[in-house]
Amino acid sequence: LNISPQYNYCYIEETHTYYWIEDITALNANNWQFSCTIDALATFADDIKKTTGLYLKSEKILLKFN
Repeated sequence: LNISPQYNYCYIEETHTYYWIEDITALNANNWQFSCTIDALATFADDIKKTTGLYLKSEKILLKFN
């Protein structure tokens, strides 16, 4: 097969999930196998945006004595 899909990202409507495409394998002339990794930030973006939290920052000051 000389033609392969040139994609690196996909969305599965049934599960409302976004994926990074890692590899595409031709099974035959009309069928392709996609190996994917979930894009958690895109998939859960709405939930992440609704989250509230508290950010604390602490610095450790080192004093040097001679």
